[in-house]
Amino acid sequence: ANALNEARRFFGLAVFGLRLFAVGGRGPSGDLSSVETLGDVGGEWIIEANALNEARRFFGLAVFGLRLFAVGGRGPSGDLSSVETLGDVGGEWSIEAKTLNEARCYLGLAVFGSKLFAVGGDGMSSVETLGD
Repeated sequence: ANALNEARRFFGLAVFGLRLFAVGGRGPSGDLSSVETLGDVGGEWIIEANALNEARRFFGLAVFGLRLFAVGGRGPSGDLSSVETLGDVGGEWSIEAKTLNEARCYLGLAVFGSKLFAVGGDGMSSVETLGD
């Protein structure tokens, strides 16, 4: 595969809708809200028209149900409790009404059973579930 369009670290990477998504992170000029996708192994990365609503790094990214979830992380103004979801490739990211109870970055995020688990974080041992 070819290189990303933007240098990014501390970003989320997941497969959603038959595309590989590189979401958010941190670039040379600061935190990123941009999203790039790859449609095939030998293809070119495309910068998606619709970016995250909040720039974030150190967050969790996972597919849950039929949506891609970006959970928590750290933005330019500090740690985040917000949750954003994407329902369709090429669609707009939505800020969910239900947020994390505690802002957390460096968390683990995974689907287990019928819940999305946000586990730990910077100095944290607590567990929260989404999808109630």
